[in-house]
Amino acid sequence: MTNFSSFSGRVVNIERFSNNRRDTSCNLLFSITDNNDRTLLFIVTPNTYFLNHVTVHEGDCVDCFYDPRSARQQDSLTPAFCAIVIAIQSRYENVIVDFFNSNLVNQNRTIQLNLSTDTLILLTNAQEFIGNLGNRNLVVVYTCTTRNRLTRIVPTEVVVLC
Repeated sequence: MTNFSSFSGRVVNIERFSNNRRDTSCNLLFSITDNNDRTLLFIVTPNTYFLNHVTVHEGDCVDCFYDPRSARQQDSLTPAFCAIVIAIQSRYENVIVDFFNSNLVNQNRTIQLNLSTDTLILLTNAQEFIGNLGNRNLVVVYTCTTRNRLTRIVPTEVVVLC
């Protein structure tokens, strides 16, 4: 079970990531700055899931989901976090990444998923997921919610992070 944090902002720089210990040609370092001019660095590996398999460019506004315990100190003394999921922001859809229990309630018990027959349930490789969604880390894409003591979401898409 991963404790996910998120950071939203504009990608201001993309460069090759190197830790001088081995060939890291497949890894990138994203610099993302939020609306408060706070910048975080994210290491993007071949294991980072990009929602809808998009290519991110400098200038794109993104939501980056990461494990805060994954911080690695860089030469610039700014820690870099390993990005787990990156989504380009959309005014029509929202994205959350969290662990959902057997009742499809997230870790801090604020969100419950209500699946519909129209909900796409996929693996990160875009193949259909046919197992039980409970007790898994999920990427949830949704358009609207119902607010109550527990926010209920009818997702348009759920991606299982296996």
